[in-house]
Formats: sequence, C-alpha cells, structure tokens
Amino acid sequence: MVTESQSVLITGSAQKLENLSAKGIDVLELDVTQSASIAAAKDIIKERTGGKLNVLVNNAGALIESAALDTDISDIKSMYDVNVFGPMEMVRQFTPLLLPVKGTIVNIGSILGIMPYPFMSAYNASKAALAQYSETLRLELEPIGIKVVTVVTGQVSTNIVALPTLEEKSIYKPLEPTLQERAKAHIEKGMDADSYANAVVNHVTASSTKPWFWKGTNSTVTWFVSTFAPKTAFDSLMKKMSGLGKSQNEIMQRAMKTLSA
Repeated sequence: MVTESQSVLITGSAQKLENLSAKGIDVLELDVTQSASIAAAKDIIKERTGGKLNVLVNNAGALIESAALDTDISDIKSMYDVNVFGPMEMVRQFTPLLLPVKGTIVNIGSILGIMPYPFMSAYNASKAALAQYSETLRLELEPIGIKVVTVVTGQVSTNIVALPTLEEKSIYKPLEPTLQERAKAHIEKGMDADSYANAVVNHVTASSTKPWFWKGTNSTVTWFVSTFAPKTAFDSLMKKMSGLGKSQNEIMQRAMKTLSA
C-alpha cells in the first residue's frame, strides 16, 4: 500500500513483516482470505492516511504445481481464495479509500494465465481468472476515475517456486526429474525480484499508465506469441519443458494400470 505521506506494506508473512519493519517501513499484517482481516487493515490505513489511498497492489499469491488428475479440489479452492477471491475482496473494501484521490489498483497476474504450462493447470486458471476480472474491473471503475493495471508477470526469482514432487501413483511420476529441472531453470533465469518491483513501481507512478504491463523473463515473448501466433504455438515448447513430448508411451502404460475402471 502506498500513500502520499507514507509507505505501508501488507503481507501474511510475519517474518517478512519483521524484516521490513526493521528497515523503517510501515507494515501491517493481513490475511487476504479473511474479510475481517482485510477490514481491520483498511480501518487502520484509513485512520493513518485520512481516508485516502493512492495505490492498492494485489500481490498475494499461492501456487500448486501438480498434474490436473492428481490435485485435490480442496487445495485448489484454498489457492483460489488467495489468488482470485482475495483480490476481489481487497478491491471491494479498499475502493472507498481510492475514490477521493482517483487512485490505482494493480493486480499482479502471470504469463501462465495465457500459456498452457503443464502441471500447473489450476494455478494457470486462477491467473487467467484474475486477468479477466481485472480487465473487466478496469471498465467498471473508469467512470469514477479509478485506474486498474494488470501486470503480466514472467519468470521472477522468488520463493514461490519450489522443486516439485509427484505422488508415486501418479501416471506422470517418470517426469518428476524433468519438472525439477524446469523449476531450477525458473529460479536461475528469472528476473531479479527487486528489478521487477522497481519496474512495476515506475510503470504505475508514471504520468501516463497503460492498463497492461508485461515484465519478467519471457514476458515479451509470451506477449508476441499470444498476440500474433495460433493458439497451439506454445504446445511444442511446453511438451519439451515438461517431458510430455518424449514420455507418452510410458504415461499411457501407467494410465492403463492405475486409471482403468
């Protein structure tokens, strides 16, 4: 959260709160999955800023890396609480503070909401949902002067990515080493998080702000392919990166053993 008079960062991580507070940054703890927590944070900010807020950044995120057939629906719902419903509730509650200054809402999306990145289908879907919500919200809030920016994030080196493990019974278990190499490449080749954050801040605070901002490793390539190429243009690369292209026979054999009715 950023206001003209102070900087306020809200996060669900107590450790991060302590680290930032030690650096002199004004911080509040917030759980975006709890309406009461959001309301409490809003009331504190309202009191500190005189009821005004220039920028609301919806950056909280959760990730599930798992095959669609292996993912428990309860885990997906929990992820959606963070990635989709959390931002929606944040917008609903904080818009009254943005209105007096005609502020800006920034929703942090992902290129995975655009490309068919295997073994992250639920996460991809949550980011696609957020992007469509954000784009529609932009039109709805335009009459009251509030801007909405969707940041389409490429690879960024953060701790949200971990080395995936697949269940022993998963028909995709043989692909686990390939998926772990993919995760390592994401971490190693991702854009530096501080550079990414600075770029987003510069975009949002510019005199003329475009509603879509693509930033992070492979974001420009994703924009180009998704804009000018056929929908299936990503398929070959996605199969290669995940191992799906070279293991179809083995996957089929395991499927016949474990998925047969």
